[in-house]
Amino acid sequence: MIKGIGSGCDEEAVRAIASMNTAHRWTPAKTNGQPVKALFTLPIKFVLQQ
Repeated sequence: MIKGIGSGCDEEAVRAIASMNTAHRWTPAKTNGQPVKALFTLPIKFVLQQ
């Protein structure tokens, strides 16, 4: 997590990403046809009700 906002949102973002990891297969980054490590930023937007 690069920057959290607190109020339970950070934990929910981590939970959501963890569930995506088990529910979906990720396509690995490749260089010359070989899987390689890659970093990327996945923005998560929360819409809070008042």
